[in-house]
This record gives sequence, structure tokens and C-alpha cells, in this order.
Amino acid sequence: MDSALAIADNGGTMPWTLADHLLADNWLIHARVNAPKSKRPKDHPRREDRNKAIRARRASRKVGTYERAKARNKALLAKRAHNN
Repeated sequence: MDSALAIADNGGTMPWTLADHLLADNWLIHARVNAPKSKRPKDHPRREDRNKAIRARRASRKVGTYERAKARNKALLAKRAHNN
């Protein structure tokens, strides 16, 4: 959890431990019970931010993968056209 690789992969902060996730779940239960119905939180704010960052990172990786596949397919088609 405290390795440089784990911290770099988590956007520069130490990843949450199991205890951190359990405490966030506990916080969420109490926040939902004690908050008025119109202002109930969806999740712990820090966990929401973390999940947004993870989704953004995954989306950018998907775009990169798509672009590489597109270039590879274009090169294959050009090679096939050249061979015919």
C-alpha cells in the first residue's frame, strides 16, 4: 500500500486500506441515517473523488487503446492493398 508504485498509480496519494473502506462505509451509514432525505450523501466524498479519478484514467487508456488499434488496422489495410 505504501510503495511508490501503488502511490503513483493512485494519483500521488496512498491507496485506501480495507480499514479505510470499512470506516467510509460506516460513515456513509451514519450520514444517511442522520441526514434529511433530500440531502443524503451517495458515498464518502473522498471515495467519490477517487472513483472519478479512476474512471477518468480508464477512459483515457481506452482512448489510447482505440487509437493504437485504429492505426494498426489502417497499416494492415495499407499493407494488404499494397500486396494486391
